[in-house]
This record gives sequence, structure tokens and C-alpha cells, in this order.
Amino acid sequence: MFAYDRDVAERYPGIRAGLVHATGLANGPSAPALLGEYRAEQRAAFERLTATPLADLPSIVAWRRAFTAFGAKPTQYRNAAEALLRRLDKHGDIPSISTLVDLGNLVSIRYAMPVAVFDRAGVAGSITVRFARGDEPFTDLGSTEVSHPDPGEVVFVDEEDVVCARRWCWRQSAQSATSASTTDALIVVEGQHDAAAQDVEAAAGELVALLGAHQPEGRTSTRLLSGRAVVELRSAARGDADDVAEIWRLGWRDGHEGLVPQELVEIRTDESFRTRAASRAHDTTVATVDGAVAGFIMVVDDEVEQVYVSSAHRGSGVAKALIAEAERQVKANGHDKAWLAVVAGNTRARAFYERAGWDDEGPFDYAAATERGPVTVPCHRYTKKV
Repeated sequence: MFAYDRDVAERYPGIRAGLVHATGLANGPSAPALLGEYRAEQRAAFERLTATPLADLPSIVAWRRAFTAFGAKPTQYRNAAEALLRRLDKHGDIPSISTLVDLGNLVSIRYAMPVAVFDRAGVAGSITVRFARGDEPFTDLGSTEVSHPDPGEVVFVDEEDVVCARRWCWRQSAQSATSASTTDALIVVEGQHDAAAQDVEAAAGELVALLGAHQPEGRTSTRLLSGRAVVELRSAARGDADDVAEIWRLGWRDGHEGLVPQELVEIRTDESFRTRAASRAHDTTVATVDGAVAGFIMVVDDEVEQVYVSSAHRGSGVAKALIAEAERQVKANGHDKAWLAVVAGNTRARAFYERAGWDDEGPFDYAAATERGPVTVPCHRYTKKV
């Protein structure tokens, strides 16, 4: 649902994020109780700023340093928390917007850390934080005009490469912003200062508590994330079969349904994935993050037959590690060129392989093996010298 690209994680190893996924929401105007808490926190934050200038807050110092590192002048482009606190310091208050925005802003000014609230309906799949190429589309809040980020700036992008936020935590997109119709939201709080791990965990906990108090019909789940996910590769064990089968099942349906013959969809039952995962353990390599299976590959001779990553780890570097290992295995099998088949309509997968240096040799008919015999699937053949 949210991940840091490996290049960003390596450049900013101290980044920490708290993720709160909330469903069953009703995002109307803030109720009097929430408004009371929000105004009280504004008064408290205002008093803190009289004791410690904004520019001296460790969290703000860290974000200014991060912005400078990717070429954004921090006095021209201010992170969301700094922008809120500057307004509070100058005007004495921050206007109420809506329940979700207000509770996010309340936690943001309390911890001096940016809090973004994304409407999941306006985001295609998972969000990845990465460096921009410069051609990704972005529509600013309150605008219908499409612009593009500067090459090299840190952006949030969804699975269709649409920018959800520019300059890391400077400006959110119109599509991803919450509205009165928001029922499903992802709330992200981030920090880069020395105490970020503790502060992010505390802030995420307070977001959950606020949602529980002011959105009692909602449901929440949380996850804490560090920028640098440690990806480990190993041969699959028999005990991995259930995890591999579930990643395979969900990934296959995501990338194939509606794009392959219905005959194959009917054959690929839930049980079929469990059976194949168990029988293919001998030629399966799994990637793990914090001990949990995050993805896998299956290599047969010179063919990279299967590459799947769980949705929670897309964009985190797991896929890059797996495809590099697949290329290594093909070379170890005595070949100088690897090949794989990608369903013609699976544009996300095709874009990934092309970014990884694979060449599209054009369409061909792939014979997908099944227990009923081969099923012909329109695919593109990709190759890479190894």
C-alpha cells in the first residue's frame, strides 16, 4: 500500500513512516469535540513556538536538510508541517477543513511532522516514494491543469505513475485529496530526525485514537515503516508454500484477469495456486523482509517463469532484488540471455521490465501449462543479456 523506492531509502536511510489505513469513514465537518481538541492543540503549539523557534525544531531542521538534498529550496518549498506551523505562528490559528484533515493537522502540529491524508479512491493501487523522472502527471489542489515534477525531486506516485504528492511532503494532488465522499483513507506521518522512530510511532497511535473517538464506525490498521527495507533472498522451504500461493494468487488475478482467455481464469482456482506452490518449492526463490515472505521467482533453464511481489512491498526494492537474482540464475544455468513472457495488456509489469533493462521482442503466443493441457495466451516476449 505504501513503500519507499530503494534509491530514496539509500539516500535517506533515517526516514520513518507511520501508516494508518482507515475504512468506513464519514468525512463531514469536524464535530464540536474535535474542534475543541484542535483549537486547544493550536494554542499549545503556539506557546511552544514562543519557546523554541520553528527553525530550531529538530524535525523541521531534518526536513529542510532533506529538501535541500534533492534540490528544493526549503525556504521556498516548505514541508507540510512547517507550512502549518508558520501559518499558526503568523495568524494565530489554522482554519477547520473537515474531520480527516483536521485530525491530521492536529497531529502534525503536535509533533511538527508532516501528515498526509490520501483518499484511496483517488489513488491507483499502492503509493511509492521515489525520485521523479520529470514526465509524471500532477494536478495541484484547486486546479485542473496538469503539470510535471522536476527530474530528481522526491514524489509520491501511484501504480499508474500519477503523482499524489510533489517535493515529498510539500503539495498533495487534487485526485488524492479527501472530500465529503471519502470513506477509505491512508494517513501517512513521516519524520527524519533522530527521534523520528519514537515520534512517528506515537503520532500514529494518536491518529488511531482520534479516529476511534471521532469516527467510531470506522476501522483502522497501522504499520510502521523504515526507509531501508532489508531484503533477503533464499531458496523456498516447504513451509513457505502458503505464503507463495497467496502472493501468486493475488498477483496473478491483478495482472491477468480480463487480459487472458476465460478458460485459463477458470482453471486458475485458489486451490491450483496452493498445489503449484507446494510442487514448485524446489525451483522457487523467495524474498523476505523482516522474516516475512514478500515475493518470489521461479526460474526454469533460461526462462524467468514467475516473478511476483506482494502488494505491500511493491516499489520497495523487492522486485529489483528478485529480477536481479533471476538473471543471475539464468546465467548460472549456462545461458547468456534470459527471457520471460508478459501478458500483452499488463502494462505495469511491462513498464517494470523495460525500466530494468529488458527488451521487448514483440508479441507471441505463450503456451501456459495447466492440468488440462496448454492454454494459448497472447503475450510479449522480453529478453535480456545476462
